[in-house]
Amino acid sequence: MNDTKELLQKIAALRLRLDQAQGLVREASAVAAGTASPAAVEEKVQRGGWHSALLDSALRGAEPADKPALPTRLSQRGARLVHRCRDLLQQLKALAEDPILPTDSGEPLADLHHATARMIDAVLRTVQTFPPSTSAQLRLSEGLEAVLDVVEERIAIIKSAMRQRSSESGRIERLADALRRIAAGQSVTVKSLEQLAGEVRDDARQGLPLRFYPMKTDDPASAAAAHGLTVAQVLARLIEGDADWHGRNLEGLVAALVHDAGMVRLPTDLIAQRGPLTEEQRRLVERHPLAGAQSLVKIWPGGGWAIDAAADHHERLDGTGYPKGKRDLHLADEVKLLAVCDVYAALASPRPWRGPHEPRTALADTLLLADRGGLDRKQAERLLRLAFYPPGSIVELDDGSVALVLAPQTGERALTQPAKPMVTVVREAIGQPPAVPRYLDLAQQGERSIVRSLTPAERRRVLGRQYPELV
Repeated sequence: MNDTKELLQKIAALRLRLDQAQGLVREASAVAAGTASPAAVEEKVQRGGWHSALLDSALRGAEPADKPALPTRLSQRGARLVHRCRDLLQQLKALAEDPILPTDSGEPLADLHHATARMIDAVLRTVQTFPPSTSAQLRLSEGLEAVLDVVEERIAIIKSAMRQRSSESGRIERLADALRRIAAGQSVTVKSLEQLAGEVRDDARQGLPLRFYPMKTDDPASAAAAHGLTVAQVLARLIEGDADWHGRNLEGLVAALVHDAGMVRLPTDLIAQRGPLTEEQRRLVERHPLAGAQSLVKIWPGGGWAIDAAADHHERLDGTGYPKGKRDLHLADEVKLLAVCDVYAALASPRPWRGPHEPRTALADTLLLADRGGLDRKQAERLLRLAFYPPGSIVELDDGSVALVLAPQTGERALTQPAKPMVTVVREAIGQPPAVPRYLDLAQQGERSIVRSLTPAERRRVLGRQYPELV
């Protein structure tokens, strides 16, 4: 916002200096022709200084001494500028009243909203200091209209981000409501679950970023829904285009959505607990898979792998899992894959007791667990299709530039080059956006590579104003 104010100040000062310079030229010509007096020229110079002081004070929040009278009448263009400011402020006010818009300072969407409101305020303050001259007002209005064009672009970004958040929170609530009904023994149709699964599948097909939802600590059903949606997103990207899953991907995604149905019956304070669990609490947690499987029988009375997934997603191939300590041969391949997705999603998502692991770290830890015999190695290696940096990751390249990950490699490259995704450069090494969009397939770039993922603060600084939902 300081940069914006400085820009406005420079634009206003430059416009006034140009006006004053043009006026002095005219006055000098008039003096030479004998049509104006030197006193008139001096008055023009003083008036120009007053205008500069007014503009400077408006931007700095102070009042100059001996200020001249403000313009008694705005030009039509100036009046339109004021009306446009009011319309934009009304839009910002309506957005601020929407509970979807966060209020926390430091949250990218909230910061963007506040900064945009301050830009409009700066424009209105500058309009209040307009000189009486219509021609001068027209020239000043031109620069301020450019500022309002930026404001409109920002408002469009805020609206788009809020629509995205509304859609995501709506999905979580729809699934949470279904899980509550399942836990209460009420009717829930498979079709309604398949509709939600279809939305998750379509997101994956469109190449949208993989979202790791935080676990809500005030409602077990919402916590289970957020995790279920995250697991379903991971699974959707692993089975898309897989011949083994042809014609039954919705079945798998529905199972992912409801696999943690037993969490709904856990106490709220247990979900929110940050410290170690007591022995009694641990027993409660270890019973939730069976509770979830029992509650799903009403939807699938003839059985199905959705019920098996709910019962066995915490089992481990080496018998160290729960609730029954089942081993490899007693677990279906589909359940083994869902267990992999469950572990990876849990590691990469924020939890009340810890922050999220970087996707690369979550992938490495999941593969390590498989290497030690806890998870199926073949199913765990499917995660390489996501690459070390899933779509939506913001990374630093080896030349110092910053890029947005668009997609992982496909086919054989997905398994052999997980650290070489397809990216687009969003900031050059010199710290400026590229003059033209630059797309890179790192697998085709020889030694070019990703150095690291950016920290949350760095992501906010680089992309917070263009893509607040990515940071």
